[in-house]
Amino acid sequence: MTPLLYFLAGLIVDGLLIVYYKAIVKPDRLLGAILSGIITFINVFVLINLIKYDSGVNMIAYITGNIVATYCLIGRKHGIR
Repeated sequence: MTPLLYFLAGLIVDGLLIVYYKAIVKPDRLLGAILSGIITFINVFVLINLIKYDSGVNMIAYITGNIVATYCLIGRKHGIR
């Protein structure tokens, strides 16, 4: 996988986490359970690939994707300050 794909995976995981947290607060057990499985699957897939190919650049790309998604998605619009 290229660094761009790791970056996109980081964006997707953090985006799903925001929706997951909102589902837990509601509470919407079914949506929370489905998102938990999807998030876990993506994280395990990324972790296995990072360990297998041992690329620091890919790890930084994934972390950066997480950071950017968190910064962009958490705000007053979502009720989280």
